[in-house]
Amino acid sequence: MIETAEDNLQVELCWVPVIVFKMFLQNYKIPCNIISGYRGRSFPNVLPYYHISPFLFHPLFIYKYFIMKNLFFLVVAVLLTGHTVLQAQPSVQNIIKNQNSVFKTSKLQGLVNDYVNKGLPGMILLVKNGDSTWQTAAGFSDIEKGVAMETTNKLMIASITKMFVAVVTLRLQEDGKLDIDKPINTFKCGYRFKDIPNAEKITIRHLLNHTSGLPDFIKTSRFVTNLLDHPLNNWKKNDLLKFLANTKPEFIPGEKGMYSNSNFLLLSVILDEGFKDSIDHASLIQRDIIDPLLLDHTHYIDRKAPPKNLAQGYADLYSNNHLINLTHLNIGGSGNGFSGMFSTVADLSKFLDALLIKKTLLNDSSLKQMLSFTQDTEEKAVAFGLGIWKDFQDTGTDKFAYGHRGREAAYTADLFWFPAQDIMYVLMMNCGIGTDSPFKEMFLEFRKELVTELLRGSETDQK
Repeated sequence: MIETAEDNLQVELCWVPVIVFKMFLQNYKIPCNIISGYRGRSFPNVLPYYHISPFLFHPLFIYKYFIMKNLFFLVVAVLLTGHTVLQAQPSVQNIIKNQNSVFKTSKLQGLVNDYVNKGLPGMILLVKNGDSTWQTAAGFSDIEKGVAMETTNKLMIASITKMFVAVVTLRLQEDGKLDIDKPINTFKCGYRFKDIPNAEKITIRHLLNHTSGLPDFIKTSRFVTNLLDHPLNNWKKNDLLKFLANTKPEFIPGEKGMYSNSNFLLLSVILDEGFKDSIDHASLIQRDIIDPLLLDHTHYIDRKAPPKNLAQGYADLYSNNHLINLTHLNIGGSGNGFSGMFSTVADLSKFLDALLIKKTLLNDSSLKQMLSFTQDTEEKAVAFGLGIWKDFQDTGTDKFAYGHRGREAAYTADLFWFPAQDIMYVLMMNCGIGTDSPFKEMFLEFRKELVTELLRGSETDQK
């Protein structure tokens, strides 16, 4: 069972000795080893388990920490006098620009608060309709330290990275540097694909719209085993290509659509090494998107050097209602095309606005190609364009959205624009939903209610 904020409004008296001891260890920097993850959000439930050394009973230690540190006893007195001071309440920030919007911010805020209270660790939501923008943050960016989530926090955007990679790919075609309909083995780096099934038939277009038939290497048992053995490994392209070598294709290239991270891994190899005077795709993203749009809080950097103001990421790894900090888990996306970027909701809204609304990133021909879709064979609500999704097709004839989902081990993100309603939403959460757990169920329920509320507001406005 997941404890809610209501369940933990008061710290029960039986917790006082434990909490006092924990604060004592933390405030006086007593050496200890954290050997457990964290569960829930309220103070007692994020209490780590400590291994206590016999050093605690040394006379010099007792003198230094018990006699000289009077503050400890003051903390005890405060807690015993009033034990309701520690509360698990969501932090909420609102930024509203231009009140002429179709959505009711009070309902959206209530929805965010409700699901944070149910147990989601932290969320940031931005909603844009025309010139009106509203954003909010709730919950925690760092559960262990009790740091509130803010709208300016950076989170990993996971597969939304693919949209950036697709844009620079199509821009290279506009510049005559490559042809997306050429087989991948005909590029300068073609020798790298000698063990990739159907390399002589697969084109860049197939990679962009997930019609290559290549299996997703992330789902292979070989990769999963290696990931568990080396969770902090800084995966290079050569390492990851080995997991795809000599695998059995799922279908003939171009036959149908099936999402696979392998596609953008291969695409990143082509962009980095595929033709004369190649510029690595990370530099292309910086030059063609991040710098011109002034996305000052967007980074495509090595996972070993995470950006400042990064929210900690969590996951219910064992599906036991127990959140574990997986901020530094590297599943291979850092610099390899299919994941690895960090951003804010404000920067992502600028990017999508420039791409689909202002249309300043691609010419008309490229954008038309990008928005040509192939139905996903695994999920009816989704169709794949060139590095972009057509999602929510199950909500109504004209109620689909363009954008992308982002799903990482410890982070979840959505970036979508409903063209018929001119509503954009950017959602970030510092919790992964890769495992079947209550956190995944809560997020999917929240997502469904959010979109329903946004579209309901649009219908009311049109009437």
